[in-house]
Amino acid sequence: MKKQMISTADVHRLRKELAQANTRVLELQKSNEGFLHILGKMREVVFHTDGSGVCLFINDAWTALTGYAVTSTIGSPLLPFVCQEDHAVLMESLHALIHSNEQRRSMDIRIIAASGEVRWVEADLFMLADTRHPFRGIGGTLRDKTEQKVAEARMSEDLEQAKRVQHSVLSAPISNREIEIDAIYLPSAQLSGDMYCWYPISQHKYGIILLDVVGHGVSSALVSMSIRALLRGLIVRVVDPVKVMQELNKHIHRLFKEEEQTAVSYVTGIYAVFDTKNREVEYVNAGHPPAYLYHQGSVQALSEGCIPLGIVDQPPIAKGKKRYLPQTRFIMFTDGLLEMLSPSLQTGREQIQTLLIDTDSLENAAFIKRFFPPTAKHATQDDDVCLISVNLPNGHG
Repeated sequence: MKKQMISTADVHRLRKELAQANTRVLELQKSNEGFLHILGKMREVVFHTDGSGVCLFINDAWTALTGYAVTSTIGSPLLPFVCQEDHAVLMESLHALIHSNEQRRSMDIRIIAASGEVRWVEADLFMLADTRHPFRGIGGTLRDKTEQKVAEARMSEDLEQAKRVQHSVLSAPISNREIEIDAIYLPSAQLSGDMYCWYPISQHKYGIILLDVVGHGVSSALVSMSIRALLRGLIVRVVDPVKVMQELNKHIHRLFKEEEQTAVSYVTGIYAVFDTKNREVEYVNAGHPPAYLYHQGSVQALSEGCIPLGIVDQPPIAKGKKRYLPQTRFIMFTDGLLEMLSPSLQTGREQIQTLLIDTDSLENAAFIKRFFPPTAKHATQDDDVCLISVNLPNGHG
């Protein structure tokens, strides 16, 4: 048998190809080392599992996050590290990744650290697949959100405390033979800009005010509480609706001018003074939804007044005046009530007027329940909701 001879040229070519292959291997090794070095320096946990959830790779950020060693984690299922309460949401997300066209899923879950401490993480997951394996495992990252979650919980506690303070300064119901005043107040998820109060002014006079600071959150709540501190003195001492609104407008306009960065720009409201001896109500409506005076099938809208408070320094203010008969009901409310009843403000007003007629003989508590039955769900409303109902049974004597 004749041996096949390899030429010198072939030897040189093979040596060159081998050298090039070795160079590529070294470059790949360096690239891999560089990649692993980068992963080791990352603050986010990077991992991937096989199809059964067993960890095949995880970087050193895992140890910094949980206290568990990388070497003891690789080869172990990752699910037991997840808080039991979060298993359902995690498994639902994994099922969606595997059985749908979703590319990735993000969620907040809790990890139990080696110390027993609970760590919040944002898990960003995606499915691993190739042409031979439609499902090869799960890859993803974990970003520590513990400090953020703790701060959010603390902020939520502070928010609830602030809401309790706001609610504590609202007036308690009044009920006597001349007048019955009651209200319901449903704050939105944020701090409220709605505020109301009422005070006896004299033996037969009562002042009632409802204000709505535009906007939500801390800015509107602070403005609301600033105004609240003035109201008793204004209502009891100044009394006259025009003068009360003038003084309020000065305070609000000055406040907005001093705080140029505030998100609040104006305040709407109604202030009414009831004279139960003479059966009269005097009022000013400052750009607010109209109040309603109802008696035996007749509904009167009370809109006389001025533009919202705080826009200009000295707006012209007109005072409305109405006489009323025994068995009259007066209501005022914020626009949150209209929005709760209907997307259309006009439809909301019509529903309120219809309800006034349909509840002719109801006492305040029962009347308010018709708007807000105990079974109704109002927790998701975007705006604060407030309704004040005043029953005027027989007046003086």
